[in-house]
Amino acid sequence: MFAYPTPLAQASRVAVTLTVGLVGGAIFYALKMPLAWMTGAMVICAVLALSGVKLHNPARLRNVMFSVLGVLLGTVFTSDVLTDLSRWSVTAICMIGFVAVVTVSIAYGLVRFGGHDRNTAFFAAAPGGLTEMTILSEAYGGDVRVVALFHATRIFLTVVLFVLTFKLLSGYTPPTITGTAVRGFGGWWNFLAIGACAVAGYLVGKLLRLPAPEFLGPALLSAVVHLSGLAEAVPGPWLVAIAQVVLGTSVGCRFVGYSFRETRVVLSKAALATVLTLIIATGCAYALWTVTGQPFEALWLAFAPGGMTEMILISIAVDVEADFVSIMHVLRWLFIMVLATLGFRWWHALNRQQ
Repeated sequence: MFAYPTPLAQASRVAVTLTVGLVGGAIFYALKMPLAWMTGAMVICAVLALSGVKLHNPARLRNVMFSVLGVLLGTVFTSDVLTDLSRWSVTAICMIGFVAVVTVSIAYGLVRFGGHDRNTAFFAAAPGGLTEMTILSEAYGGDVRVVALFHATRIFLTVVLFVLTFKLLSGYTPPTITGTAVRGFGGWWNFLAIGACAVAGYLVGKLLRLPAPEFLGPALLSAVVHLSGLAEAVPGPWLVAIAQVVLGTSVGCRFVGYSFRETRVVLSKAALATVLTLIIATGCAYALWTVTGQPFEALWLAFAPGGMTEMILISIAVDVEADFVSIMHVLRWLFIMVLATLGFRWWHALNRQQ
């Protein structure tokens, strides 16, 4: 009879996996990479997972640490955000066009040249959340494993590329252990305020049905609390580093169950699709930079096809307009969800006529 592992055994396996992620993060920190703890954990866990090592995703702990990172995001918002919204309208419109063009173009290529059915191709091409696109693809009869692998590869490659770019071309040097200036808790009141933002923010995020409520909910409440002057503290550097290790480990563990040999064809297609998306994103960022005068780095991060949480954290780490990057990624997520429901019906009908 099959025996389920005990809670203690499961916790032990997760602890071992997190230790592996911690080693990877420490290596990247020693190399002075941006967002070192997350990226290092992500890389080492992904390589080991694809090599057949049995790792265990710290999914529950990840959601807790998302709240910590959400509180950190809320501290970067300033009173200028509301006045900047009108200035960002052109970028927002271009973002919608970018998502539509990328999704339709890559989906067509996956059907025409990749040999995938239209359901799988559409949800694999849409640069949205891994969880959401996987769930929707299953509901519409797509190949869940292909879609999940496409998005895991997209997030992985995008994060690695951006981290390396900021390190090699921008001469990035992390100022602290977390790659961003972090103040202490500053007393029990601030400590309680941080905890309240994490817990209550998650509940608010669920109530408002925000994307990644465990991340954006605390970020929203933290921004309100800090802008109002009720608290000035941010999560301490070691707490943020631990949260990054957990997140990076979780991303790397998404490749568990796959192997290089079995998935090399799908991995190659996913990598090619990611590169093409990045080329289009870079072109959009450059065009908007010449028109609007906004920093190219901020625009590049805003259009980057990586995960919302990961791209926002990179913008915080390298100190590049995290408020702007955050708003653009939330907008992209919202439009993708509309495109993935209403737009898919149009895509389905179009392919049926051909």
